[in-house]
Amino acid sequence: MISKEYIRLNNLIEQIDFVLSSDFPYRAPKEALIILKNEALNRVEDIKNVCSYSELEDDIKIEIGEFIKEVTEYTGFLLRSTHVRNPIESYLGISKIAKDILGQDVNVVLSSEWRASPFHKPAKLDSLKRFVFIGMPVTESQNALLLPLSGHEIGHVIWNEMENNKKLNNLKKNIKICINKREEDNLLTHLKVEYIERCVYSRCKEVFCDFIGYRIFNIAFWHSFIYYTSTSSLLNSYSDIYPSFLKRLEYLKLYLSHIGDENINHIETHLYYEKKKNQEESPWKTVFYKFLDEILDEVVQDIIKVANKQKIHNYYNKQNIKKIKEWISRTMSPPNHEYNIVDIVNAGWEVFNDVDIMWNEYFQDDDYLEKYKTLNNILLKTMEVSDFIGLVETGGQQRMG
Repeated sequence: MISKEYIRLNNLIEQIDFVLSSDFPYRAPKEALIILKNEALNRVEDIKNVCSYSELEDDIKIEIGEFIKEVTEYTGFLLRSTHVRNPIESYLGISKIAKDILGQDVNVVLSSEWRASPFHKPAKLDSLKRFVFIGMPVTESQNALLLPLSGHEIGHVIWNEMENNKKLNNLKKNIKICINKREEDNLLTHLKVEYIERCVYSRCKEVFCDFIGYRIFNIAFWHSFIYYTSTSSLLNSYSDIYPSFLKRLEYLKLYLSHIGDENINHIETHLYYEKKKNQEESPWKTVFYKFLDEILDEVVQDIIKVANKQKIHNYYNKQNIKKIKEWISRTMSPPNHEYNIVDIVNAGWEVFNDVDIMWNEYFQDDDYLEKYKTLNNILLKTMEVSDFIGLVETGGQQRMG
């Protein structure tokens, strides 16, 4: 009997070839697909002389099955990166930030998915370690105002690299110490300490990524986070590995206070949300999540220190934001100047928050949707024009990665 793995791998390669025939707006998705195809071809070569399914060792069958699963998901993600609904105008701006932080050899892929949350797809295959896969919800994939959330996803890549380089061992140690100090807590008699450590560690990662998102995009990240979470049913609810959005906002405000950010005077979480007890949570879960929050409270200063150690350029420029805002207020993209994506989206949020008093000579006072659509189109066009000017000024050296 012919090996089923042999057939499945060849079917996978056919699909990758089909996706490779697509038109790609930049080269990174195609390069990733070629890597995946070569990985599949290598596995075909390894087993092609084994005709019988029964002759394959079980661990090889399992590895190939996991490989096919992973590559299928990557291939779908890469195919969706070609969709015209993705904000290609933002690509160079986000790619530049990722390269500045992670290294010039990093390849960024922007895509979308039929899911509610922005996400980072980890590069589980070693051959894709220098790729950063960032996805947005399909329904918001063209929303320029949500682009700052990509900063959180870049934070995941930074975290993973630190973890691989053993740079988070001190944090892990402190988590363990904080948990062990509560040895008399009843929770520790019902749950394994290792599981509690994993839950707290995962929550630390999400908080860290929020700090990185803010460091990159400044107050625009806060506004994007508010926009995204304000309509979320998960606002006040928890999971074992995620703190609530409200808790994350409290930590983000703490971070602004710690770094002396002047925006701390202009934001208040209670203006957006009312704290409510989630009636659907079981008493046991309520106690467990409270316990996790208390541990996270004890180590949040460690997370702040780790976030502040990251070498991240200050892209935020008030003067540039003011100039961009002046042009947008006239429903125009600023000409003849290259602006970075951070300043563009920050200017966009300033206009958005004043949109009920701006552009009334062009729209009816209550025509908020048309105002938003116009603003979004101007922001994307400004990114496109700025990238073009940058390409001209560098003689085309700023290539599409």
